Amino acid sequence: MAKASLTGTDLFHWIALRRVFDGEVTRLSGRWHDHGHRVPGYVAGALDELLVEGLVVLTDPDPIAEGAVAALTDVGTARFKYLCETAE
Repeated sequence: MAKASLTGTDLFHWIALRRVFDGEVTRLSGRWHDHGHRVPGYVAGALDELLVEGLVVLTDPDPIAEGAVAALTDVGTARFKYLCETAE
């Protein structure tokens, strides 16, 4: 049986969670960056939502990027795994 594909908010959240899971997402001067590049608006919006909802947290500042590093919480990790399974 084929599983449903991700759409809308679930898709944007999956993209944002995947980027944080892969590492090197930072927040610098109120803007989100991935590997030093600003993320697109839809990813930034999803990251903001995930931060407010407690699925993503900002950890110790990154001295090289001079910004806070994003990390998944346990709830964020569980949500990411769930979305990955949904998309398989």
